[in-house]
Amino acid sequence: MSVMITDGLGPAPIDPALAALQRARQEGALLQVLAPQELEPDWSGDARLKDAETGEEREMTSTPVTKAAYRTALARRTQELEETARRRGLRFARVLSGQPVDEVTQRVLQKIGLLRRPAG
Repeated sequence: MSVMITDGLGPAPIDPALAALQRARQEGALLQVLAPQELEPDWSGDARLKDAETGEEREMTSTPVTKAAYRTALARRTQELEETARRRGLRFARVLSGQPVDEVTQRVLQKIGLLRRPAG
């Protein structure tokens, strides 16, 4: 079993990595991990955003329109990730950060059918 864990928000294409998982002929999954504030941003007013991975900075002004556009883009990206994973024969789940990784991973992998629940 192979599991790829990512936020999926970067510009790098994810399909080549998923293709490698598929070629391994193992059961597998793509877990998208997002922080709660990525799902429901609490932006207000003007802000300078800095990408933690690239260091790139951007100026923005938070309005209802920018928040709606962000939510739409995030939903679209999540859908793309799920469709790409399923096309490759992999399972998909989105999980929230801030919880112990081992517990979340075990619970999610059981839920999507990659791990069996302990007998008992």
